[in-house]
Amino acid sequence: MAGRRASQKRGGAIRHTKRERAGSLFCLNQGRAAGFSLTEMIAVIVIAAILAAVALPRLRAGAFEEVRFHDEAVAMLRYAHRSAVTKQRTVCVGFSGNVITLTYDATYGSASCPGAALRGPDGSEPFVVTAQGAAGFSAAPTSFNFDRVGRPSAAQTLSLNGGFQIVVESETGFVR
Repeated sequence: MAGRRASQKRGGAIRHTKRERAGSLFCLNQGRAAGFSLTEMIAVIVIAAILAAVALPRLRAGAFEEVRFHDEAVAMLRYAHRSAVTKQRTVCVGFSGNVITLTYDATYGSASCPGAALRGPDGSEPFVVTAQGAAGFSAAPTSFNFDRVGRPSAAQTLSLNGGFQIVVESETGFVR
């Protein structure tokens, strides 16, 4: 045969006469040092960084608990404000550790706290929100109440773990 042969057949075995070029996947350490190329190392580092940026925050379960507690506490305080206005009664917000409880004074015009347990929107009594896991208050809040027109007895700023804050406006009782 004319030209250069890629392989020669002798005695049933194929013998390659042409060498693979250096850097080829099939070139198994023929005359070069073992290891990874710079391109391969950079690709692995980039993939690892992307996985770390996406996956690690999701593995931190405490963040979910903190957001959940913040959202439940805001919803509960807004419910307390709305209940005070619609029932025309004083609604008391009590704190005990990492638990928030709502009660109300059954007598019109009275402002005694704590009163009877306030039913939750789902009918549960008493309406209580409890922090789970790492969630909770970073500073112990003081109990307060909403009067029958929705004004709080004092402006409140509740500090929660994870850097969250809940603010109850002094004049309007708006919870944010």
